[in-house]
Amino acid sequence: RLADIEERLADFEPLASSDPSKISSTNAPRSAVHPRLNAERFTPITARRLRFTVTRTTDAEPCLDELEVFTSGPNPRNIALSSSGAKARASGVYPNSEIHRLEHVNDGAYGNGRSWISNERGAGWVELEFPEEAPIDKVVWSRDREEKFKDRLPVEYRIEVSTAGEDWKMAASSGDRQPYPPDTKVQRASKFDH
Repeated sequence: RLADIEERLADFEPLASSDPSKISSTNAPRSAVHPRLNAERFTPITARRLRFTVTRTTDAEPCLDELEVFTSGPNPRNIALSSSGAKARASGVYPNSEIHRLEHVNDGAYGNGRSWISNERGAGWVELEFPEEAPIDKVVWSRDREEKFKDRLPVEYRIEVSTAGEDWKMAASSGDRQPYPPDTKVQRASKFDH
């Protein structure tokens, strides 16, 4: 029941700003990211591809247990599912792990045991290609919806969309979110990390 309630509450998350520099007192920052569930709502935009790029984590390589993309309109549906024909690719995948695989990022299953982890400390990206163009207005993502794990949480990221894989347009980012709690360790992407 709790998961159903949280999913419905995500529909009340304020719209993300594609330009975080325009945050004002009337458009306060959105809440900080959370390992269990994050909703990115934005003005409807037509897309065939979506890229989630992480540039900073709480620690180590970023992890996503599921990346959902919903169509706009009266009957929204998750077009990111591999069972619906969406294809995933990534900057890299954590080596030698059966539970952290690219195909888990859009398989419809939640939890750390079916997640994607990048092979780069503090950074990485996942891209989804949908079977056809569609108007979208919400992305839902999490580190671990079972909330057993809180490490590897993306805290700085951007979500971009494209119709042809060129001319990417920002749909949402962490730039208009409150900072992740300051007592938490953070891992920035570094070209010197191996």
